[in-house]
Amino acid sequence: MNARRSFLTQISKGVGGIMLSTFFKTAQGRSLIAATQRTDELSQDEAFWRQIQQAYTKSAGLLDLNNGGVASQARIVQEAVERYN
Repeated sequence: MNARRSFLTQISKGVGGIMLSTFFKTAQGRSLIAATQRTDELSQDEAFWRQIQQAYTKSAGLLDLNNGGVASQARIVQEAVERYN
């Protein structure tokens, strides 16, 4: 049983590595790498976060503690839902 589990673990690591290396060669993968390298800059960029804040319609003084499952939608999403309804 342990030999089978060890074998499957090794195979999944190999396949996962191949898939990730392939992903990071695509444009989306390179974009993800570039974005993660800019996280320190963006965390301090108030103009960037002001743009993000303006994309949502809820009050800035409201603290939403349940944003993992039922987060508020951005304004553009709300407008699209209304348009399609």
